[in-house]
Amino acid sequence: MGTDDLVTSTAVVGHSVVVSVTGDVDLTSSGHLREVLRDAISESDNVVVDFAGLTFIDSSGLSALVDAHRRARDGGGTLTVRHPTAILRRLLDITRLRTVLVIDPPEPGSLGSGDRS
Repeated sequence: MGTDDLVTSTAVVGHSVVVSVTGDVDLTSSGHLREVLRDAISESDNVVVDFAGLTFIDSSGLSALVDAHRRARDGGGTLTVRHPTAILRRLLDITRLRTVLVIDPPEPGSLGSGDRS
């Protein structure tokens, strides 16, 4: 595996499915992430996406994340972004997605939660 390859792992923790993301999420790999998130949402109403190992994400990766958020919300569930890296936090800020998505931990000085409705 190169450092830019996308690797995902999924685990059931309590009443949530946790998807850990390592490597790059780009046009080539975003379809895989979209599929993994779709499967996780079909397993649980509460999905946590842990981005601690993320090295890069582009607009196709953000699109997969927004799609998963909508699917979870429409099904009465929640998708939480956990441990966003600096690059992901910057993109969420620039695109204002931080006001929509549930982010854990919240940014310092923010109220923390996104639109959960």
